[in-house]
Amino acid sequence: MSIKRTVRLAKMGVVRAVGAALPYGFWDFLFQIGLLSTCYWLYTFTRAMVRGADTVAMHNATTVMHIERALGIFREPWLQAKVSHVEPVLQGLNWFWSNVHLPVILGDKNCFCAAFH
Repeated sequence: MSIKRTVRLAKMGVVRAVGAALPYGFWDFLFQIGLLSTCYWLYTFTRAMVRGADTVAMHNATTVMHIERALGIFREPWLQAKVSHVEPVLQGLNWFWSNVHLPVILGDKNCFCAAFH
């Protein structure tokens, strides 16, 4: 960023400066924070609602494992045995899970907003 732009942003004020530095502006940033906060609150709320349903969850997981075995696609133990000791692979998978899982679950902001307008 050039010095002239930095000085110009400093004169604009904090909200306008931050907004100018973001691709969709400051209010979009607040919208994103609000959206993520709401989704996290809903996630936490639904987790609290099903607390104590561990038996049902384990039964469902076991059913999925039996179906995977019947279809010949139950490969998780084999895969974990191959990669669980390779630190770069684990770090990459953890990064992928942390940085891709939530955005994919929430979907594109524009698609999400279009569904409610």
